[in-house]
Amino acid sequence: MKLPFFRGFFIGIALSVILLNSAHALYYDFEKGDQGWEQINGTCKAEKGVYIVTGSDGVGVLPDSDWKDEWTDYTAECQVMMEQGPDNMGLLVRYQDSTTYYIFAIMNGRQRAEIWSRVGGQYTDEKDIDFPNEMNEWYKIKVVAKGEDFEFYINDELIAEWSDDKLESGKVGARTYSSVSHFDNVLITGSGIPASKGEPGAAVDLATKLATTWGNVKNRD
Repeated sequence: MKLPFFRGFFIGIALSVILLNSAHALYYDFEKGDQGWEQINGTCKAEKGVYIVTGSDGVGVLPDSDWKDEWTDYTAECQVMMEQGPDNMGLLVRYQDSTTYYIFAIMNGRQRAEIWSRVGGQYTDEKDIDFPNEMNEWYKIKVVAKGEDFEFYINDELIAEWSDDKLESGKVGARTYSSVSHFDNVLITGSGIPASKGEPGAAVDLATKLATTWGNVKNRD
């Protein structure tokens, strides 16, 4: 009977793939605080396992010590929930400083998703997508950045593609506008990105935790 051998062989391959993929990830679950995230504008704090951003232009970004400028192409994703509105919450990619970055936001007041660029303080509304959404509801948002090409997802559904060459590099952040928003399970993957300092080395634990968390929204007090 060779079936046990082949079963073990394929399981070994599957685990190797998980180990390889999740080894290249920065992961922030905020269970033990802000994990070094930097408050840029507004008020940013970790509380009860989520990162809460408040303000008319609240911005928090991951620490410089976790990032390298050569990480230009990556996938960034997280869960977001607006506790108080009515404006927007979103993920920042290719963040260079407080005046220069891309925004992928869910707009509660206008019931849509929007893609913005901000360069030298100048905002440009690049693309709008109808997206009905509710307060106190968790959404998973994701941005894939490859060179000048970008893909944008909500709840694992591709909702927009866009190309732009204004910003070639930069890290990841969280932003809210005239709202109180919660961010959780920030995951950044890409070539050369190491395992997060805040995550145990066992990649299987990481994969299991992400699958469990994104399959079942956290219960909050």
